[in-house]
Amino acid sequence: MPTLTVSADDSATAMEEIVQKLGENSYILSTEKTGGKIHIKATNDIKPEIGRPALKRKKAFQDAMTRADSNLAPVNGTQNDMVLEPNIVAMSGDAVTKNITSKAAQQRSSEKNGNGDYSPRIGELEKLETRLNKITHMLDGMILTRREEAELGIGRNSYIAMQQAGFSSELVSSLRDTLNARDEKLGCKSFLRALSERLIVTDPVSLMEQKHIFVVGPAGSGKSSLTAKLAVKRREMSMDATVRLIEIDQPGVTPCDGLKYHGRLLNMQINKTTPESAPEEYIDSTAPTITDICINPHETPAVLDTLEKKLGSENMTVLIALPGGASARLIRQQCALYQSFNPVIALTRLDECETGPEEFSVLAEMGMKIGVFTGTRGLVDSIIFASMPALAQYLEDYCSEE
Repeated sequence: MPTLTVSADDSATAMEEIVQKLGENSYILSTEKTGGKIHIKATNDIKPEIGRPALKRKKAFQDAMTRADSNLAPVNGTQNDMVLEPNIVAMSGDAVTKNITSKAAQQRSSEKNGNGDYSPRIGELEKLETRLNKITHMLDGMILTRREEAELGIGRNSYIAMQQAGFSSELVSSLRDTLNARDEKLGCKSFLRALSERLIVTDPVSLMEQKHIFVVGPAGSGKSSLTAKLAVKRREMSMDATVRLIEIDQPGVTPCDGLKYHGRLLNMQINKTTPESAPEEYIDSTAPTITDICINPHETPAVLDTLEKKLGSENMTVLIALPGGASARLIRQQCALYQSFNPVIALTRLDECETGPEEFSVLAEMGMKIGVFTGTRGLVDSIIFASMPALAQYLEDYCSEE
């Protein structure tokens, strides 16, 4: 079997020499690089004993690309012209480029002379691009490591630290621009400040200027105490204002006496009414009102909807009392009930139980805003209007303890 070994500075030069000496129907037996030179061994025997035909190698690659291309859009018969001619086994890189360019131009001309519709392929490519963007977004910030190594601090960064602290992956991903991959402490602090800014009401003090405040929430959340505390705060901020306390409760049900006892301590009268008669309590009232709604939470939205039609959404604020230690499930359920009223969150009983990253993650994901912090002890000076620095410091202390 006649063979030829060619040495050159690059493979293209060596291939050109092989084509000149052995012809276009030549086969590559071996290729190696030594001493900065490319050594190619070739033959023009039709049935070489060893080695692999270059044509079959190229054809296999072309077939794979054709199959991949056919998955994106229907392939016309003219596309077969883009395959290199069978007898061209070896040629320089420039020659291959010119040949493919020529065939591609012929294909575009053929398609243009036909129906000229490229939309199926363009549509499939757009879908592919969308999928790749989603995958890129999912992989953004991801670090592959063993769980035990991450827990030991190996490969740890602010992204992992915030997830291990309890914040949801969705929330961490949405605020990933605030994280610092090189400085874990700086990244965590920046993340917590950004989260606090997202959660806090723009001007919480303006809540006291609202004409009608309706306090809702689950049983045991401290609604009655919160209602009384709001009344005290309202009276402190405007001494000449007369604040009316109203309690909406179902008739024939064991009454909620919490607000009544607070009213006695504050020397304030409590007006009780039912869901059906509630609108009449507000129609002729010129004084600001703070209302404790003690009915079934699932019936409360209907009552609020009726009051909103009578009073106007601009004249009322719905305040959801969420106790410290409330589960993420309870928070999600309560926020979903009143979300249409654009409610403000009041975190209560914080001196008894803490609210953690998981609960704050739910509030942030649902677009809720926090306006008030309070505990259970005392009625005077017991309400703190929420602020970004205060919440950020609280979260930072909580995470550092963890």
